[in-house]
Amino acid sequence: MAVNDFTGSIAQTQLSFTTTSVVTTVVGQNFVTPLLFIDTTEWAANSSATNPGVGGTFSFTSANYAANATGVLLTWLTAFFTLNQVTTIIAAVYSGGPSASSVATARTALNTAWAAVTNLGYFKMIFAATNESSSTVSDAYHWMVRGLAVQCYGEQALSACWIGTNNAQELVASSTTSLSYVIETTDGGDAKMVYSAENTKSHALTQLALTLATINATGVAVGNPDDYIETLGEIPSGASGAVITSAQQTNFATTQVAYWNYVGDGSGGVALVGLYTIRGNVVGAQWLIAYCNYVSQVRTASYITTPGAPTFKTNQTYQGILAIMQSVVLPFQTQMASPRLSNFKLTAPAFGNLPVTAGTNITIPNAWQANYNNRVGTVVVNSTLYINA
Repeated sequence: MAVNDFTGSIAQTQLSFTTTSVVTTVVGQNFVTPLLFIDTTEWAANSSATNPGVGGTFSFTSANYAANATGVLLTWLTAFFTLNQVTTIIAAVYSGGPSASSVATARTALNTAWAAVTNLGYFKMIFAATNESSSTVSDAYHWMVRGLAVQCYGEQALSACWIGTNNAQELVASSTTSLSYVIETTDGGDAKMVYSAENTKSHALTQLALTLATINATGVAVGNPDDYIETLGEIPSGASGAVITSAQQTNFATTQVAYWNYVGDGSGGVALVGLYTIRGNVVGAQWLIAYCNYVSQVRTASYITTPGAPTFKTNQTYQGILAIMQSVVLPFQTQMASPRLSNFKLTAPAFGNLPVTAGTNITIPNAWQANYNNRVGTVVVNSTLYINA
């Protein structure tokens, strides 16, 4: 039986332990955070939390989303947090979405919120209670999506636009009225686009849930696949959950629009097919490069501003910067069980061979190179069976 003997005891009077909690900032956390833009007029119908105001944010987690999200937003978040319990989704409030009538007006609507929150999350999406279901690409919601795609394409160092769509024109070969076509060709934007005929949730957000659910050996989710992850939390992208036709799959391979398809292992599991943006850029490579550049910049800034340790324009400082860069990039080759990078080479010139720059500037051309390892997509095996008669 336990005895209540702590008061006045040796443990209390003769010993003292003091623990100080320290809050540290995780550099690069924004690169594993989805940022969901919500118009202020849609907040009340989709959240029971207090509206944070234009430019304000609310963080949804697996622990609080059910108590704070309602309506269509609850449907979106339930699908996400059922598959991912570790990621935070930041909702950012903007104003003017219902009045958007062009890419320009859409970007104007985003301006205030964008300036306040763009650094908080790399993966950017537009929320709409219409469930992405409009058949047109020129209603207010789609103008906002198109505006975001242009905005993100112009600021790729901190932004990647992800879009879910069920626009039927995506199924039509050589369509000039599909969302993917107008974003790329008419607007000059880019995005990772995911097609599904089902429209009760965002099927692009589902893939983000899978991509960000696991922390890999580098200590972050950066470098994880953005397709080809099997799940029971999705259905094939065709009508009523059917597999899309081979002709439509061929069309998606041309337009670089991703879609959900059965894995075929008898489990009913599906996986997203499509690792490119609609412009043909490799989504995972852009993500990794942006992360490495950002973290290297921040760590280098800390290095050259360390109190009591001045960094002058010398080889010592130069080598310190190169060491920081390698410490950020190399784990994607040396620590991951299935490395994202291979054949990493430091190609930066010796300090004495750097380009001559004025003042305090140091310019490092061609600092490093490496091969980016994509996932295995199509496997062809030729075999011969010998029969001895």
